[in-house]
Amino acid sequence: MPNALLVYPKNPVTFWSFDEALKLVGKKSAFPPLGLLTIAGLMPDHYDLRVVDVNVQPLTDDDLHWADIAITSSMIIHWHSLEEIIAQCNAAGVPVLNGGPLPTQYCEEIEGEAVFYLGEAENGFMDVVDRLVTEPQQVGREYIDRRGEFQSLVKTPLPRWDLIDFDDYTVMVIQITRGCPESCTFCNIPSLYGKITRLKNSSRVIRELDALYDRMTERLLLLPDSEADLRAEAGWTGLGGAAPTAVEELFRGAPPGRLARIALRPDPERALRDADRRLGLSLNEVEIR
Repeated sequence: MPNALLVYPKNPVTFWSFDEALKLVGKKSAFPPLGLLTIAGLMPDHYDLRVVDVNVQPLTDDDLHWADIAITSSMIIHWHSLEEIIAQCNAAGVPVLNGGPLPTQYCEEIEGEAVFYLGEAENGFMDVVDRLVTEPQQVGREYIDRRGEFQSLVKTPLPRWDLIDFDDYTVMVIQITRGCPESCTFCNIPSLYGKITRLKNSSRVIRELDALYDRMTERLLLLPDSEADLRAEAGWTGLGGAAPTAVEELFRGAPPGRLARIALRPDPERALRDADRRLGLSLNEVEIR
């Protein structure tokens, strides 16, 4: 059984890393590596998986000795840490496959001997993983470009929450959408994930919430930014009229919790007015579009 080490790079000190606040609440990192856990869900059962989030624990020689392959997922802020991880893998002779927004955009500028996967994992990456495991001596610097196609999120598995310790993190996160129709000058989401918003249907999102709530002792959940840009054609109930709202549908039956950030388009006044009263949600930050 091959051993796959999934490594998430260290976040630099920024406002959103909450380094000082984490010390107050006794946590190691603000958010779990959702993308890497989703990658784990795409991998077949005959792979033995281990997650090392460098924000929680260091990447050790023992980890690399155990691994037949290392797989990373990184954003632009992780550039320095990713290069350190690649260097560690190179020194240990472990092939490393790198995906995510950083390699997709800047693969030629990242230092180290590694394979860089460009595009979404749902376009297929296990053929690359299998090749790196079976022929590690032939691994060199390589670019695997599988951009240009955006799969339905129906193909996206549930994240492998069992691979992390929830107590290490302040907030759990879920993904409802990919892509964005907007053209904000500061954001590259449309170029990475397309101009069409792809959404998971409500029953699928509830499955993800159930999986989280079965493991959570604290009820703190984050739906990042436009993740709650809910649309009827994707199977959501909608945010208006007498029917239950999509926000209500998400959290009905769940213990009281907190919705840290939400972006709403249709009928936001009703959603805001009713969500807290009916569901015990605390809407800390709301963006009305």
